[in-house]
Amino acid sequence: MKPNPSIAKLPAWQHGRFAALLWLLMVSGCKVMQPIVTVAPPPPVLVAPPAAPESSKPPVVKPKAILQAPVEKSDFWTEISEARRFKDCDYDPDINAWAVRLVGNKDRFRAHVERFLPYLDFVWREAQALNMPAEVAYLPLVESDFRQVYGSYGSPGGWWQLMPATARDFGMITARGNDQRLDPVISTTAALKLMQANGERFQKDWLLAIFAYNVGGFRIQKALNARGLVLDKLSTSASSICPAPPNTTCTV
Repeated sequence: MKPNPSIAKLPAWQHGRFAALLWLLMVSGCKVMQPIVTVAPPPPVLVAPPAAPESSKPPVVKPKAILQAPVEKSDFWTEISEARRFKDCDYDPDINAWAVRLVGNKDRFRAHVERFLPYLDFVWREAQALNMPAEVAYLPLVESDFRQVYGSYGSPGGWWQLMPATARDFGMITARGNDQRLDPVISTTAALKLMQANGERFQKDWLLAIFAYNVGGFRIQKALNARGLVLDKLSTSASSICPAPPNTTCTV
């Protein structure tokens, strides 16, 4: 995937902001008598011919219907928090500073969370079915703030900020007027397939897989090879090739 302004390229001042956002999210009848009469036999009942069988193709479920399903907030936050795999950065000073700043306007922060909560829940369920870490579900929040960002020709687009070529590699249409990167369900399926491929490539080292989503698997592999690093030493390899400050991991 072509690098785009995301996790590894965020200005240093934004790292704590996104990380703090994620952290905050973790820590809320009468009968009438009739005369007797002779009743003629009833006329024959005409039975309508059976209706033609419906197509076996399942109905199309609109993304809006899926993404507006109610979310049990307390259970959701507990579940997704327990599924996190990078839990060593909750109390980074930069994160705490941004946490205080973000909740300075509580109404605004609450409205922000209410807007993307159904989307986050949807992506988390999809990632969970693939046995991915919870942090993967937050990627669209970092990439696009869960907004359907239109990507012009040659530019990243949609929730996941997929490049056109990458989207087409996963069977998506990127034509003008029909850009499936803007479909939350289709794009999420494609993005998770890409993440799954990264996970396989880097032996389920999900930190490297997330980095690879941002800058491309080739660049991650090249960096590993240049430093003679092996994939079974996550703490060494990931920290050695990551060009961003340490709290980038926490931002994810």
